[in-house]
Amino acid sequence: GTKTIQEVILNSFIWYKKNPKILEIGSNTWFSSIEFATLLPHAQITWIDINHQSISHAIKKSKSFWIKNVEFIQADGQSLPFKDWEFDLVFCSNTTSFIKDKKAAVWEYFRVLKPQGICAVVPIYYIDEPPIQLLKDIEDAIWTTIDIRTSTDWKTLFSFSNDKIIYSNPHRYEDISIKTIEEYT
Repeated sequence: GTKTIQEVILNSFIWYKKNPKILEIGSNTWFSSIEFATLLPHAQITWIDINHQSISHAIKKSKSFWIKNVEFIQADGQSLPFKDWEFDLVFCSNTTSFIKDKKAAVWEYFRVLKPQGICAVVPIYYIDEPPIQLLKDIEDAIWTTIDIRTSTDWKTLFSFSNDKIIYSNPHRYEDISIKTIEEYT
């Protein structure tokens, strides 16, 4: 949530740059871009998603928050419609898990990243191997195969580049009661 975006901002030093350009790769709730836009009002944020309904929702939401520094583009992470070396920060959350050709997507992230830019990845993975039936149920619910399950899987996906992981901070989801979730939602 907010704490994660704050960590990305602090550890990428994006707050220090004059008029930084940030690319967010898909986030159907648009939460991350709201956080970037409000915490970095001097930044130019481009938000892409492959789903036009997500974009329509994000545009409406941005108007309700009076946010003006985010551009919304329907695009596929496997083939980004931007020139080389365009962004200071490329931010991708667990979205990469749902992209068919993950290696092509990661290649695109680095292609559009400026020299000395930061690719901030906030993946969701299992610290403890979940039961097979649980994985099957989740895959059936989201209509895709979950094939990146561990931190090692994520590190391997991003290991093709000469860049190194400069910051890593694994978090464990808390066991939250259904009642608490229902009250929140």
